[in-house]
Amino acid sequence: MRHYVTRLFVILAILTPLISINAQSHDKGSSQPASKEAVLTERLVFVFEWILEAHFTQAERAELQRIVEEYSRSANTSDQQALRNIADLQQKIDSIPAERVVEMRTAIQGQVLKQMRSQPNDPTARLILSVYERTHNSPAVNQPPQPVVERRSAGIPAELVGQWLARRGSGSMYQNPNNGSVSAPDGTIDSYKFFADGTYEHAILMQNSLYNCTIRVFGREMGKLTSGGSTLTLIPGPGTLEYNDTCRPQMNSKKANQIDSQVWQWQLSSDEQGAKLCVVDSKNASSCYYKQ
Repeated sequence: MRHYVTRLFVILAILTPLISINAQSHDKGSSQPASKEAVLTERLVFVFEWILEAHFTQAERAELQRIVEEYSRSANTSDQQALRNIADLQQKIDSIPAERVVEMRTAIQGQVLKQMRSQPNDPTARLILSVYERTHNSPAVNQPPQPVVERRSAGIPAELVGQWLARRGSGSMYQNPNNGSVSAPDGTIDSYKFFADGTYEHAILMQNSLYNCTIRVFGREMGKLTSGGSTLTLIPGPGTLEYNDTCRPQMNSKKANQIDSQVWQWQLSSDEQGAKLCVVDSKNASSCYYKQ
């Protein structure tokens, strides 16, 4: 078993510098030490769910935890370091700016799938591929296809599954007349990704610039999604909220965040930009998103 467990963490080691180079890291040097196997499994599940744009079932989580438990029992210090690198990789994913998430995920996902498909008889590769291919509606390697009724059990309309994006704001920039430097554009990028299993991922980046100062607020959470007719109910899980001020770094912070559940009335249409999802919340505020 150890040969394919080793390959799993070698892949993670390959991904770490790729994310580090392209992400705006806000880690101040602290790292989370390896702890209980269940916690490490959740971190690893987070990493692969983000990379694969897929979600693990309870059975798949149990299989992954079995691998982690064997690895954590190793007396090899490099094995223990590999486990600690999982937490580091989760932090780097959290620090990727919202406008670069799609680009970075596409690049990383391609590398992971290529590695996994190059070893179809490897049990770990088969597990990861089955998670990806079950969610993306293609048969997994050496695994029977999931029944259609199970995939639709969450009751999410098929036309809502996927990523929806809204860009708001002026997009204007300030140019310093003394040195010609240009500030970052003002605006908001708001992204929802709905999955067929009744879960969702939300990320929002709000940016405002004044002269040579830029304030960025980045929020992210995952949660559950239910649908009933023209109504969507979003039940968020714990998320993160990050604040960054280029002129007042003492105000910078990253902390846990919990937002309230939302009930939307939704309607689909299309225009010259493509499929369009418009929603109205319980406070009668409306927003529109375009399919990516």
